[in-house]
Amino acid sequence: AHDMWRGTLGGFDPTVKPLLMAWRDAAAVGRRPTDDELRLQRERVGFARLILDREHRTVTMPPGGSLDLGGISKGWILDRCAAAIGHRWTGILGYGESSWIAVGPVKVNDPVHTVALRHPKDPLRVHERITLRPGQALGCSASDGRVFEIGGRRFSHLIDPRTGEPGPLGRSATVIAPSAAQADGLDNALCLMDAEAAMALVKSLPGVEASLWDGESFHRSAGWPGVAEPMP
Repeated sequence: AHDMWRGTLGGFDPTVKPLLMAWRDAAAVGRRPTDDELRLQRERVGFARLILDREHRTVTMPPGGSLDLGGISKGWILDRCAAAIGHRWTGILGYGESSWIAVGPVKVNDPVHTVALRHPKDPLRVHERITLRPGQALGCSASDGRVFEIGGRRFSHLIDPRTGEPGPLGRSATVIAPSAAQADGLDNALCLMDAEAAMALVKSLPGVEASLWDGESFHRSAGWPGVAEPMP
């Protein structure tokens, strides 16, 4: 989680939970959090505020701070499962509908290592297929997968830890990475970034490819291996 926080310049931050709770609690009574409420919670957010004692394996939080590893835990669990299985089984391990990792030997276009991707604007339609190599992982996230509704207006559940504000709606990111934990963390961070910055970050990360939907069109990294599915 620390490496992901550092690599995304704070876009991924598991200490964001106090800000998430501020939005959730305010939405429950039909209002936005006030500037003072967000300012208070931002003082509790930031991985740099944690004290990690590797010798004694402890984490010390700032007063009022909270750690939520939900943005990376599914991928981390898949990585451990893949390591345990090794080459004894061939296929794809999945967690929910957002995290996958390929295990075992693979042939070109092997269907047992292929993931079908739904179109962000039409979840009933498969628009692309990805064949993963053994050890490759894939993660998907959408800014409007869950929302807060306040006064008839919808807000994303993805809160930017640097600003305290929800990310823009209509975004989705699909990431291929050398580990499921990395793919899991990156897909959230990319949804909070504009397309140019997101693609620049992806380009700087070895073994990482991504496809970002900005609400109107796709932006894909140079090595994106997706194969388009013909329109019905």
